[in-house]
Formats: sequence, structure tokens, C-alpha cells
Amino acid sequence: MYETGILVALALWLYSTVSMFVRKNSLMEKNLNRIGRQISTTGLGVSDMKYPKPTAGKIFAKQALISALGLPFVLLSWLYVLVVGGMMVHAFIKDLGVPQSIKEWRWKLKNLDMTFDEMIKEIVKQEGLDESEYPRVRQEWVDYIDGLKARQ
Repeated sequence: MYETGILVALALWLYSTVSMFVRKNSLMEKNLNRIGRQISTTGLGVSDMKYPKPTAGKIFAKQALISALGLPFVLLSWLYVLVVGGMMVHAFIKDLGVPQSIKEWRWKLKNLDMTFDEMIKEIVKQEGLDESEYPRVRQEWVDYIDGLKARQ
């Protein structure tokens, strides 16, 4: 029974590791980078982008380290399966109540190669602002990105 738990935990760990690498190299990551944001390395959300952007080697090394840190927990067998499986179920259930407009926005982020201006138009739309607010919002995002670059 313990060995079966380890095999299931190992499969979950492998799935998590692969999905982390795929997320960090996705179209969604590229779209978020255009507005100064990035998918968190841990996959727990979106964070500010670091400037200058780290090299692919540094990003890969950081992801590999995070992934390797999780590997010993596989030995917890079924406990690991319960925790990781519970986190996956929680994320799925939490996502059920998201409004359709947010789901469409996420789909666009994941599947369309959007320009900076298209991203800003979508932000204006998601915030429920009038289209006449576009220049102001665009300037706020330009200032935000410039501020990130100046901080680092």
C-alpha cells in the first residue's frame, strides 16, 4: 500500500513539475510580460516582473530547485497525495464561481498573442470602464512598468 502511494505521489509530483515548466514558457506568460507581470515561479499566482528579465538558464535553475525541493515529500506517500490532490480540487472548485468575462479574459491570455494595447483594452473592459478611459489607463500601466524597471 505504501509503495502504491509513492507511485501515485511521484506521478503527481511529475505532473506538477511539468506543468510548472509549461506555464513559465506559455503564451500567457508572454502576454503578462507585456504589462510588467509574470506567472509566479511557484505557480501560486501572478507577480511583478523582474527587470532586467532573468536569462532562460536562471529561470530553469530556479524552477528545477523548487521542483527538487518537493521531491522528498513524495516519501510521505498518501499524505502527499491527499495534500496535492486537495489543492487541485480546491483550485477547481474555486474556479467554478468565476464570472464568464474573467474566463474569457483568461482564455485570451492563454491562446492569443496580444499586443500591449490589446492587453490594456481588455483591462479597461474587465474593470468596467468606459472606452474613453483607455488613454489614462494606458498611461498608468506605462508608468507602472517604468516604475518596475526603475526599482531594479
